[in-house]
Amino acid sequence: MAVSWELLLECNYQLTGTAAVSFILASVKAPDYASKLLLQEFQHDEPTRRVNAILKFQVLWRNRYQCWPRMEDGAHITFKVPPPNIEFTLPSPKIATDHVPVADTPWMPHVKAKVEEVTLNQDQSLQRSFVTATKTRRKQQMELIHRALQEEEEKKRTERENYHITAAAVTSQAAYEPALFHSVEEHEDGDEDLTMERITTHHMQAAQALFPSCLCSAAIPIINLMEDAQVNNEGIAVYEAALKVTYLCLIEDSALFLRHILEKLTRERQSEMFQILRKLLRFIPQLPPQSAYALYNYLIGYVMFYVRAPVEGGQDHIGNALSVLWQVVPSVHGLFLKDLKQVL
Repeated sequence: MAVSWELLLECNYQLTGTAAVSFILASVKAPDYASKLLLQEFQHDEPTRRVNAILKFQVLWRNRYQCWPRMEDGAHITFKVPPPNIEFTLPSPKIATDHVPVADTPWMPHVKAKVEEVTLNQDQSLQRSFVTATKTRRKQQMELIHRALQEEEEKKRTERENYHITAAAVTSQAAYEPALFHSVEEHEDGDEDLTMERITTHHMQAAQALFPSCLCSAAIPIINLMEDAQVNNEGIAVYEAALKVTYLCLIEDSALFLRHILEKLTRERQSEMFQILRKLLRFIPQLPPQSAYALYNYLIGYVMFYVRAPVEGGQDHIGNALSVLWQVVPSVHGLFLKDLKQVL
C-alpha cells in the first residue's frame, strides 16, 4: 500500500490507475492501516506533503470505477466489500429534486429543432388579416415558423448563460452513450443475436464504484484542511487544493464522499461530525443541487430516526441536525411543503 500511495502522482496514467486500484483493493482488507496512512499524510508538517496527499486522494476517487473492470471474471463473487453502515434510512419518497438538468447539453448529439416541436404564437387577428398580393399566406406562415425557431434558439441561449456548468458532474454525464441505451422495441425487426448483444452491452455499461468507508474517512481531514493557508513550493495553497477536491467529490457523489460522516452521526463523536458539516457549509455555502439534495434527505432521515426511537439526548441530536438543515435548504431545488407533509 505504501508503494502504491507513492505512485499515485506519476505521469503515466496506466501506472497511476493500477496503483490506485491496488490501494483501493488493499484498503478493503486492511482498513485500519489505510486510514492511518491517509491521516498521517493529511497531518504532515510540510505543506507540500499535505497538498500531494489531497491530490493523491483525488486520483483514488477518480479510479473508483476502475476496480471491478481490472479484476478477474467473477471477482464480485469472491471479493466482498463491507456495505455502508448508516443506521438511519432515507425518507420515502425522497424529497426535492436530485439534480438540475443541464441546459442544452453539449455532449449529447446535436439535433435541430423540428417545426412540429416549436409552438407557433400566432395571433388570431393576424390569422384573419387580409393577405395582400405581395405577401402570400404561405410566406406569412414561413415567417412565423422562422420567428418561432429563432425564439426557441434564444431560449436555449438564455438557459445556457444562466446555468452553472461547474455544478454538474461533466465527466460522468459526458460519458453517456445514447446508442447503447436504445430500447429493444426500436430493433424488433433485427436479428435476435444482435438484440442479445445490445442487451449484454447495456448491462456492461452499469459500472459499480468500489470505495470503502476507510477511504471515505479522508473527508474529515480534507474538510479541516480548508482552514490551512500554508503554501507549497509551487505556490499552491493547501486550502485551495482541499476546496477543489471537496467540491469535485460533492458534485460526483456526495453520499459516498460523506459516508463516513453519516455513519458516525449515530455513534461516537456526533457533535464533532456536525461541526465538520458546519465547516463544510461555511466554506461552500451554495452547495451543488445534487449535494444539497443528498445531504437534506439524509438529515431528514436522521431526524426521523430519533423521532421514532427516542433515546437519551435525542433532542440535542435533532437540534444539531436542524441547525445544519437550515443552511442546506437554500441550495435544494424543487422543495415543497406538500412533500414534507407526506413524509412527516
